[in-house]
This record gives sequence, C-alpha cells and structure tokens, in this order.
Amino acid sequence: RVQAPIDWVGMAALLWAVVPLLLALSWAGDRFGWTSVEVAALLAVSLLGAGAFALAEHRAADPVLPPTLFRERTFVVASAVSFLTGIGLFGALSYMPLFIQGALGASATNSGLVNTPMMLGLTVASLAAGNVASRTRRYRWTVIAGGAVLIGGMAIMAALDENTALLSPIAGMVVVGLGLGLSMPLLGLAVQNALASRLLGVATASTQFFRQIGGTLGIAVFGTIV
Repeated sequence: RVQAPIDWVGMAALLWAVVPLLLALSWAGDRFGWTSVEVAALLAVSLLGAGAFALAEHRAADPVLPPTLFRERTFVVASAVSFLTGIGLFGALSYMPLFIQGALGASATNSGLVNTPMMLGLTVASLAAGNVASRTRRYRWTVIAGGAVLIGGMAIMAALDENTALLSPIAGMVVVGLGLGLSMPLLGLAVQNALASRLLGVATASTQFFRQIGGTLGIAVFGTIV
C-alpha cells in the first residue's frame, strides 16, 4: 500500500488561519477593542489563511480536512452544533465561578465547586443518551432535546442577579450540563454513522476542533460583556 503524502501545505495554511483568529478572540475586549486596528488586522490575516487553506485542501492528494466532508449534511450540522455547544460549555465553565464569587460574595472554593453539578448533569445525561441511542438506533430527537434543555439552562443563568440565591445558579448549571450531555456525545455518533470508515478519524477530530473554536469565541464574547 502506497502511503499518501503528508499535507504539509494544508497544515501550514490551517495554522495561518487559526492562530491569528485565536489571538484576535483572546485579545479583543481585553488588550484591544473589538473595533481596533490590531483585532481587524488579525481577523483579516486569518481570513486570508482560511482562503489559502481551502485552496490547499482542494489540491492536496490527502488533505487534512477533505472538502468532501462539507458535502455531507450531517457533518455540517454536527459541526455547527458543536460550535454552538462549545460557546455554552466554555462560557458557563469560565464565568459562572466569577459571578458566584464577585456578585454573590461566595468564597473562591465554593465558586469553583459550582462547576461540579454541571459535570455531574453532563455525565448522567451522556449515559442516558447513549443508552437511548443504543436501544432505539435513533438520536436526532435526543440531540434536539439536548439543545432545548441547554437553551433553558442558559435562560435560567441569564436571569441571575446580585440578589439571586446560590441554588439558582447551581440549578442553571445542572440544566446546562444535562443539555450538553444529551447532545454532545451523540453528535460524534451521528457523524460516524453518516460517513465512510476512511473519513471517521478526520470527521470526529474536525467536530471537536469546531467545538474548541466555539469555546474560544464564547469566552471572548462573554469576557467582553463582563
């Protein structure tokens, strides 16, 4: 079996696209304003890198991110949902402890422990979702239900203020964890069932990549709001 050449050009172009984007999202609202020249320049460089990456992938013999993946509706939807859930997951994990300590006056230890109920909810919901999917061979409505529960949890947390009892943010975190647990694991399963076996590795990794990018964007946006 002849080994396909490594897509060095594609990997370099991907770094060209992603690194300036991450820097722009990390610095916007902190070191520089969202409308500053520095952030605009980084976003422009990232956009050029994305164009170079798309061109490189169309020409590569064994691309890092095969363009054919984007012809699969399941992959596109799963990547978009992963991106959005990344915003909710990392945004909640990063800033809820800050709210607990800064607005409600809890100790640093208690503010850190508030993430525990969310992870417990995520674990329980993941187990339940996996059992449902394995028995029914269906997962679409479970993923949709997870998204609805996630929205409900974010709505609970959006209503919090300095007079809120400590149980309210804990309840919101539990609901968010349940929503994430119902949807996140099944997204990878949906992608794996929809694609050929030779694309499973890159497709799974790509959905995780989009989730991480969503998390970075969520932290940046929520940080600016804070």
